[in-house]
Amino acid sequence: MNTTGLKKQIKEYIINSIDDAGYEAITENATNKQKLQFIANNFKREAFYTNNLKRFGNNKQLVISDHLQGLPSYLNIEFSNYNILQLSKKWGFNLDTEKKEDKFIENYWNRIAQNIIELFRKYDISI
Repeated sequence: MNTTGLKKQIKEYIINSIDDAGYEAITENATNKQKLQFIANNFKREAFYTNNLKRFGNNKQLVISDHLQGLPSYLNIEFSNYNILQLSKKWGFNLDTEKKEDKFIENYWNRIAQNIIELFRKYDISI
């Protein structure tokens, strides 16, 4: 699969993983921009506080990556190594060695954070 197709798959996965159930801030028929604004607002409230930004050198991608590992309830992404590897296969990654699998798992959270930031840029959402 080409890089553009892969990035599109990952971004669709992220948008489809946004769980707005039980949150009044977003409606059932929300647009992608509204869903992304919803998680951006949550990041701002829960992760982008002064000490956390300082801890990560003001790198918001690293802050998001770290925050996602706490499994926020509003974003239902895979978190177990087994399921992450199953997802990688679905996305078409060639992980034919244990070393490649380990590297993918190591970079998973950062990859998701990077794609979230790219979605924020695409939909003109400031964080």
